[in-house]
Amino acid sequence: LYRFQFLGQYQSSNVNTGIGFRISNGTAVVSTCIGKWNISQAVDGTAKNFQIDQLNSTTNVTSASVQTANTNATASGDGVFRVTTAGTMQIQMGSETAGNQVLIQPDGILLIEQIA
Repeated sequence: LYRFQFLGQYQSSNVNTGIGFRISNGTAVVSTCIGKWNISQAVDGTAKNFQIDQLNSTTNVTSASVQTANTNATASGDGVFRVTTAGTMQIQMGSETAGNQVLIQPDGILLIEQIA
């Protein structure tokens, strides 16, 4: 059983499209994967923040539209996952239009800690 925390910035090259983040199994087999994500949708910190629950490793975590293209906004997430067969885990993100329209910026942090 592992606990994860993520904090980083992202940019979308398009406005008015939903953004999604999730932690997902890459090559690992996962029996449990739950988390909570907060995705800011404007760069000034005063506009809405989208919050969503992740209930498994394939939950599509989507938000409402990003308000400013090509400008940093923040995303954070935390939760737990249980690996039943060793392999890789990954943070996935994308937009409702195309995955390549959203980029996680350098200097974000992903912490993974085994807890059981």
